[in-house]
Amino acid sequence: YQWLATDIRFPLKLAKKDGSWIVEYRHVKLRPTSDFLFQLPLNFQPLEEFDQGTDKKSPHQAM
Repeated sequence: YQWLATDIRFPLKLAKKDGSWIVEYRHVKLRPTSDFLFQLPLNFQPLEEFDQGTDKKSPHQAM
């Protein structure tokens, strides 16, 4: 389930039907953010290539 704040079009609460988990946001403030927050650090290097090796089975795939 999800509860949406219609004025800001944002989900304030999410819950699984069986009640096994719930996420709730409080005091949400939407405001402009700096592009700086989304820039990768200068020394960033990815740990692995996630889009390569598609012939290998994922740990989440059934055998």
